[in-house]
Amino acid sequence: MNEQANQPSSHEAQAQEEDPIPTDLPTLRGEIDTMIEFILFHYSHAIELTHRLKRYRKAELEAMNR
Repeated sequence: MNEQANQPSSHEAQAQEEDPIPTDLPTLRGEIDTMIEFILFHYSHAIELTHRLKRYRKAELEAMNR
């Protein structure tokens, strides 16, 4: 009856064709490691920028109070 509900959308089908999900463990581990490195790099960069912004604001406030 409802055959369309069982079929993936064109977007899902395109995503599956472009980037198949690996099934072997070494490849999965490698991809997970890459994702973790990516996240940690950007997280540490965001923390560094936050500290810079805090120092900048503190210096700005001190300059205004002079």
